[in-house]
Amino acid sequence: MLELDKFVNDDLAEAAELFRFTTQDFAVRTFVRTMAAEFETRLFLLQDFILKLHEETSNIKFSPEELAILRSKTYTLRSNGEVQSSIKFYPFKEHLLFILRLFARRFNPKAMPDTSGKGWAAVHSFIKVRNRLMHPKSMDDLRISELEIKAINLAQDWLRDSFKSLFASQLSRDTKSPKLRKGR
Repeated sequence: MLELDKFVNDDLAEAAELFRFTTQDFAVRTFVRTMAAEFETRLFLLQDFILKLHEETSNIKFSPEELAILRSKTYTLRSNGEVQSSIKFYPFKEHLLFILRLFARRFNPKAMPDTSGKGWAAVHSFIKVRNRLMHPKSMDDLRISELEIKAINLAQDWLRDSFKSLFASQLSRDTKSPKLRKGR
């Protein structure tokens, strides 16, 4: 798990370095897309960690609904009466909060995610920019403003701080977040 985490963090650092070698707009788009991959990877790793703890220890209990969401599964009945499972994808923002809150509730109640401040609002902004970049309808959808870059950096800080607070006692090193800056 740590290898995957390091890999996506290294990708993000390399994406930040693109500013020295390529056009600014391309570098910004690449950074945001790479950061989205890092966020999703960290979310998956935490989800996987929670499931493994649940499977390995009998004192960690989750409701059937929580387990279904943790396993990203949904169930239906086939015409022959057999149960069929399929993969369920949840919207990133809601899934992120579910995983962070579930982990905090079960393992570190002091680390509930703070959704009242500018950081969480920045996560909303980041998701809008990410979705716009991944599903562009016009040239404007591919442009990222200075204000959006500030929100993206704040969203990155919020997410990393949220993860760090969950594992506060286990973390022995501080990982620096590569920052996105316009201009060379």
